[in-house]
Amino acid sequence: MYLNVLLANKEGLVSEETISKSVERLITTRMKLGMFDDEVKVPYASIPYEENDSREHREFALRVSEKTMALLKNENYILPINKDNINSIAVIGPNANSRDALTGNYFGTSSKYELKGIKKINLKPGQERQLEFELTPRQMALIDNDGNCILEPGVFEVFVGGSQPDDRSAELTGTVVKKCFF
Repeated sequence: MYLNVLLANKEGLVSEETISKSVERLITTRMKLGMFDDEVKVPYASIPYEENDSREHREFALRVSEKTMALLKNENYILPINKDNINSIAVIGPNANSRDALTGNYFGTSSKYELKGIKKINLKPGQERQLEFELTPRQMALIDNDGNCILEPGVFEVFVGGSQPDDRSAELTGTVVKKCFF
């Protein structure tokens, strides 16, 4: 995406002022987080991963998410997914094995998203290829206050896509596959 900012600026789609404001916000945030400081001086660097992925933090994240609104385009009424009719899930697209994309690009490391055995393939427009891999119930589930999976495994398809600088063979946009297999 960032590789296209210069082109968008040249074409008049994004002003230099907008780019400067965005860069200023980004750099300011990174400075406040101590990302340019010596790691020894950064209080966040000493927090162990286990504390970030603690039960207390998961419970807090769940409470926040329950009070947060999400707008979804529910074409063909795919949602909510009936957990009794689902056996597996396919994650497809250039971001299918991108931890950054799967965790919402907040650059946290979630224990929920450890996808193994995934290989990136590039398809030209019109080409198709089916890939399968397994996700554990924990990887595809919401976690309740007791740390239990809310959604059990099942069969449905999800498309995860987007433009990435290293994937120029197809232009994809993120959308949920319209058909759900029960």
